[in-house]
Amino acid sequence: MPRNHFIDLLKLVAAFFVICIHTNTTAKIDGFEQGSFSFIIDNIARFAVPFFFITSGYLINFKNNTKLYKRLAIIFVTYLLWCGVFILIRRYNDLNYPVFVFAEDHSLNTTINRIYKLFVFGYERHLWFFPAYIIGVLLVKVLHQHMKLLASVAIVLYVLGVTGQQLRFIYPDHVNFLLQPVQQWLQETQFTRDGLFLAFPMIALGNILSRQNIKTTQSTLPFLITLSIGLTIAQYYECLYFINNHGAKVSEYYLTTPLLVTSILLIGISKPYIGIKLRRITRLSGGVYLLHPLFMYLLLIKYNHLFQMEWFPYLYTLLLFGLSLLTAWILSLIKPLRPLIFYQ
Repeated sequence: MPRNHFIDLLKLVAAFFVICIHTNTTAKIDGFEQGSFSFIIDNIARFAVPFFFITSGYLINFKNNTKLYKRLAIIFVTYLLWCGVFILIRRYNDLNYPVFVFAEDHSLNTTINRIYKLFVFGYERHLWFFPAYIIGVLLVKVLHQHMKLLASVAIVLYVLGVTGQQLRFIYPDHVNFLLQPVQQWLQETQFTRDGLFLAFPMIALGNILSRQNIKTTQSTLPFLITLSIGLTIAQYYECLYFINNHGAKVSEYYLTTPLLVTSILLIGISKPYIGIKLRRITRLSGGVYLLHPLFMYLLLIKYNHLFQMEWFPYLYTLLLFGLSLLTAWILSLIKPLRPLIFYQ
């Protein structure tokens, strides 16, 4: 499949919105209240990670085993390296890390936490993407020759994931529609933001779309753009509905998310050469995704006084994006270092 430069550009936009999620943009000013700028941007930004997954499913050649497994191995090794980097940063700066309760025995719980953080949660707020990606790709690889089964399993797991994200708030505490400990496990959002419930369904959706030979034309583009805007608005009101009526929280993904990222992907398919003149930049989405927490720590720890200035929250997200993009571009110029930022 020829390189689609528009999808690369859309992925770079998605990387920017991931930064928006992690910074909460202007939340220090508007308090992340409903209807505030930071709240709206956070909700819009929730398409970003599912979009990364669906484009991966669309672009990966699951028939080329050698290339597929080599890429997964490189991703896993690079992921371990970045885990080490962020572990050192946290230890050097005496920063705490989430501890989950899996068992009453402290030693056993510590061991399970280490395994869980390494293979599911990640050792930093954004690194969960990579084990999720690997798990999702491997599951699609196992099932990709059986499209109906692939679609069925993906739908079931996605519905369970959405249940863990927000549908759980509909049910009163005394209604146990799932047996323990499954219900309690699904109720924690960090346990449904993973390779099984999010990455696999999205990658499966992308793979299914790639086999349909979908072709979009100039005439369908206005419809797809309108549909994407409409679904973004629908996602926003879906979020508000569950928050206001069932005491839910902001979710990582929603019922409307698969349709939204599909429509955005179809926009990308429609104009594959948009962004070709920026191809050295648009291919840096992986680097921006990986690097921005480094600059978050730098600013939060070494330049914390900047956050006291009224103007800084307005520039914080843009500054992180610019620094991450510039650093990723510099690393991309050094060929041996390109794997560190998944530059292809």
